[in-house]
Amino acid sequence: MTETAAEPMIFPSPAYWHPGGRSIDVTVVDIGHDPWRLASNPALGPGRWLRVGSPSPIPALVVRPTVPGLAHAEQVLARLAPWVRAGEVTPPTQLLVVGADRWPKGVAGTAGRRTSVLLPDAVFFPHDREVATHGITADVTPTSLRSPAEHLLRSWHVLPQRTRRWSLRRPRNARGRDSHVSRLDTD
Repeated sequence: MTETAAEPMIFPSPAYWHPGGRSIDVTVVDIGHDPWRLASNPALGPGRWLRVGSPSPIPALVVRPTVPGLAHAEQVLARLAPWVRAGEVTPPTQLLVVGADRWPKGVAGTAGRRTSVLLPDAVFFPHDREVATHGITADVTPTSLRSPAEHLLRSWHVLPQRTRRWSLRRPRNARGRDSHVSRLDTD
C-alpha cells in the first residue's frame, strides 16, 4: 500500500506502474471498488487512471444486469460528470454487463439519462459457472466470455480487425486431384 496526498491507496497510480522495458498493449484496471472515492477527486486515488492524458484511457463501466446495477451506474456517471465537463477525466464510453447475454425483461427501461446513452453498445459477458466459482485460471477462458472480450478489444483497436476467417475444411467441389478445382489451382 502506498500513500499520496495523505490518502491510502489500494493500488498505485499510472505514474508508478510500468511493465519494465516492454511496450504496453493494454492495461486493465478495476477501479470500481469504491466509486465514490473514485469520483471524489481524479487527482487522488484510483481516479488517476481516468485522467485525460497519454496514453488515453478507455474507461468502461461494469454493471450487473439488474435495476440496482443500472441505478448504481447512473450514480457513478453523475458523480463523474463535473470532472468530465472540466476536461479532467475521460468518461466511460462502454457499458460491460456481466452475468447475462442480454438485458432481462424490464431492466434496460430503468436506465437513467446518462446510462441509457451507453445501452446500445453494451457488451454482454454471460454467466459461466466455472469462472464464477474458481475465477480466471490457467485454463482456456470459455468462448462465451472470450468472444465478447475480443469484440470489445477490436472495437477499441487494441486487437487487429478480423479480415477473414480461415477454415481447414476443403471446398465442397474439391474431390481429389483430378477435379476441376484442383486442375485450376495447378495451372
